[in-house]
Amino acid sequence: METEFFVLTAVGPDRPGLMSAISDYVFARGGNVESSRAATLGGEFAVVMLVAINEAAADTLESQMGQLDREGLTCTLRRTTAPRSHAATGAVAYTLSVQAMDHPGIVQAITHDLASMSVNIESLETQVESAPHTGTSMFRFHARLTLPPNLKIATCRQKLVNLAKRFNFDLDLAEDEGTAVSGN
Repeated sequence: METEFFVLTAVGPDRPGLMSAISDYVFARGGNVESSRAATLGGEFAVVMLVAINEAAADTLESQMGQLDREGLTCTLRRTTAPRSHAATGAVAYTLSVQAMDHPGIVQAITHDLASMSVNIESLETQVESAPHTGTSMFRFHARLTLPPNLKIATCRQKLVNLAKRFNFDLDLAEDEGTAVSGN
């Protein structure tokens, strides 16, 4: 039997047990949570997950999504393709970490430059927190990226260094562990 893949997103007022309710819903219908990201943002809980399920049970997963509304969640379910490996696409994985004093425009500038080089952001986490002792608002950015095979890492690094100088931030661009880099 074929496996179907879905991206399930859910957002609602934060409270204990929401992740359990969502994973119970998926499991009870024969699905498996393959990967997920969840966070509390302000007073809201948000999750996005990749669900694998056999094709016979996929319709049930879709048709009964309203049951999660009773948990106070707004949910969407979207069919997607099976995860692909970097080796199959020729893409090269890197991590990018940035730290700076917080000010508007950092996320926009970084993501704009990455897009201009056709770099794909596979995962991204940003956070503002108070620095110890001073209380200064510090911005942190951590992303997992895939660089197209035709992009030289030196070109990507230089563009990001130029941006770091302009916005006064520290950055670290490193090969993602477990991936091979060829010729960049």
